[in-house]
Amino acid sequence: MTWKEIRDECLKLMYSYSKKGSVISATDGNLKDYTLAMPGAANIALYDIARALPDIRKYTVLQAESETACEYDLRELTREDGKVTFMRFADEYANGGIPCTILPDGHTLWVDGTFEGEFNVYYHAAPKEFTNNTPDDYIPELPPGAVNLIPICMASSLFKDDDASISSMLWNEYAQRLEALWSDTTRAGNAQYVCTTGWL
Repeated sequence: MTWKEIRDECLKLMYSYSKKGSVISATDGNLKDYTLAMPGAANIALYDIARALPDIRKYTVLQAESETACEYDLRELTREDGKVTFMRFADEYANGGIPCTILPDGHTLWVDGTFEGEFNVYYHAAPKEFTNNTPDDYIPELPPGAVNLIPICMASSLFKDDDASISSMLWNEYAQRLEALWSDTTRAGNAQYVCTTGWL
């Protein structure tokens, strides 16, 4: 599903796609306000999906022995095109036996300077966010079935000021589908979505 198809599906759920069968222009009245708010609403779903089905990547560190401890800021080390891709450390965040700990800021790894050698750091990658400049033909890289949740979340978010009851109904549907997607993945023996395009 492309970004344009996601937006169109959102408008259909909001009953704002057409007037008597004719597609409404994105610049038409209140529809323009909905369109401008869509990226932010879609990003809510992206982060929910990333938490339920994390994109786990690894970053390889080569450390020389040092008299002082070494610190690695994963937000800086894993940037792509200038953007932060680090969201949080994975549960098993480093190779076993490495003398390390996560600092209170949540994104810096402290490693004992006496350790020398190569080790891997595992983390959950942040999704690529939608913006008002996202091309219509852009297809988000998500696990199968996940992209279909985005328009429902968007419609719920955009409807909350116009009709709270419909917004709540859509949110409940979205939450149930997200839970079902996570459950299906868990039953399939693949509780974690693993990136095939990162540092793997």
